[in-house]
Amino acid sequence: MKSLLLMVPLLASLSADSLEGQIRTKELAGRWRYNEARSDRLRDKLPPDPYYSTMPPGTEARPPAGRDSAGQQNRSAARRRPTGPGIVGETGLVQAIRQPPTELLVVLTDTTVTFTDDQEQTKTLRTDGKKLTEEIGGVRMERKVRWDDGDLVMEDKVKNGGSLRTIFRYDRVLKRMTVLSVYTGPRFPTVVQIRRVYDRILEETPAPAVPPG
Repeated sequence: MKSLLLMVPLLASLSADSLEGQIRTKELAGRWRYNEARSDRLRDKLPPDPYYSTMPPGTEARPPAGRDSAGQQNRSAARRRPTGPGIVGETGLVQAIRQPPTELLVVLTDTTVTFTDDQEQTKTLRTDGKKLTEEIGGVRMERKVRWDDGDLVMEDKVKNGGSLRTIFRYDRVLKRMTVLSVYTGPRFPTVVQIRRVYDRILEETPAPAVPPG
């Protein structure tokens, strides 16, 4: 009985520690606008795409020619764009880096986060860290969202290659939201890390009605 009583404070401490790792930063909620001037420039951070060769302006990029099972050069490969679940899925993850929303509405509850972008596309996700599987365009993707010391962390993984970690962080000094995107996969030879800054859009307060004179 005595040993059981001694375990109670320990369990309480462990419970507090687990809750500490799930601190929710309520300041992330609100409407945000992308600040291009304070964000990383894509051309400085994104390495050349090895799946496409560099082509003159106005010319469609093509993948390098491959070889068939006999080891002979397969010229038709040079005329085909890469396909397959891995390529398509990774393209989707890379598009999330290439085309950030210019405006983003973030709504938080105790268990979910809802994102609405400038195209009025809305997605609600659980923030308990449980893995969810969804299929987008025939590509299977695993996603989980969790709180980590006040940061909202979203992890996307595509079967057979490619992962994207997106960290939403609120800067209490500058009153801004930063979004750090980290892509890892065969799409690029190195890890791609891009930091973006968002300013809060302040809601206009309607002027008080003036009573008729």
